Amino acid sequence: MNKLIIPITIKENKAKLNVEELKDEKIILDIQNENFSPFNIETQENVLKQTEQKNIYGIRITLNSNDVKKQSIKELKKYKLKEVNLLVESTNDYILRNIGSNYDFRKIKKASKTIKHNFIKMNIITVIGLPEATLADDLNTIKQISKLKPKEIIIIACDENYNNKVKELYASNEYEPLSTIQITERLKEVISVAEKAGIKNIKIEERNNIKNNVLESIWYDRIVEKIKSYNVKVKEVKIEANPKDIENIKGMENTNLIKLNDTYDVEIKLEENEKIKEGQLKMQILKTYTDFLEEK
Repeated sequence: MNKLIIPITIKENKAKLNVEELKDEKIILDIQNENFSPFNIETQENVLKQTEQKNIYGIRITLNSNDVKKQSIKELKKYKLKEVNLLVESTNDYILRNIGSNYDFRKIKKASKTIKHNFIKMNIITVIGLPEATLADDLNTIKQISKLKPKEIIIIACDENYNNKVKELYASNEYEPLSTIQITERLKEVISVAEKAGIKNIKIEERNNIKNNVLESIWYDRIVEKIKSYNVKVKEVKIEANPKDIENIKGMENTNLIKLNDTYDVEIKLEENEKIKEGQLKMQILKTYTDFLEEK
């Protein structure tokens, strides 16, 4: 059974959700833009009661460390709470204070334990490129939250509109957002550290094509590394990958394929293969440079 995430906002979903046609899906209601601390069941139960429908598997909510209370978690479990997205903008207490966050790393670790002790799946949302956060700070944050063993890490790239405090810092020239190139390179390094720490599910929040830029760059580097590992100079290779990865392998307007041809004189033939897992590839040499010269 596939898991289907349905984002909802309590204030805007007074009518009963129509999920009767989704019988073959494991439905998770992702409740957005709600503060569950203090826990106010009267205003929220309008939507929460809809979890009583048989084919709704459960709900997912987003909390920061101050919002994770034992009692509210227990109450939410009555309404099939299955997942918590824990907001961990940074594990550096100074950086957290600087952006107006009122929790620290000690509270983060305590919240993580509370979620797990209640047998709730924990994902972590984190932010890179915050005011005064260096590459070392962002890498350390990823290392620290990886030790908390989340099922998934969702990464947000900070910009001048991230929150009111960041807006103030930007307006007073105390904060300059990273450029697209800088964000792309930093995200690549952060993702690499998370993968090495054993985090299998890593997502980048959609924002200004940053996600596509990063994924395209990661695929390009991966293909170049694979080509360089061969003992012969390759002229033409076939790459098989999951259909969901094909566009990122190509790059926007085939930029990756063009760059590989221009820089390494390699032609890429792409084939979809649903048997290959997302994020993986299978490469086969079709023609070496020697073969090419002999044909000439």
